[in-house]
Amino acid sequence: MATENLGFVTDEHQMNVALTRAKQGLCIIGNKNLLEVCDLWSSLIEHYQSKSCFVNGSDWP
Repeated sequence: MATENLGFVTDEHQMNVALTRAKQGLCIIGNKNLLEVCDLWSSLIEHYQSKSCFVNGSDWP
């Protein structure tokens, strides 16, 4: 799948705005397999997984 099909979620500026405005906490909900097509999201997901800050939706209570 081409990243163009993901729309604004692959725009680096919009990602920066969305992810840096949180004041109390941050929860990102999305399709991991779909987002990993984008290098930016893939790196971000990998980082959160390495810090044990990633929860798979199927494991959510």
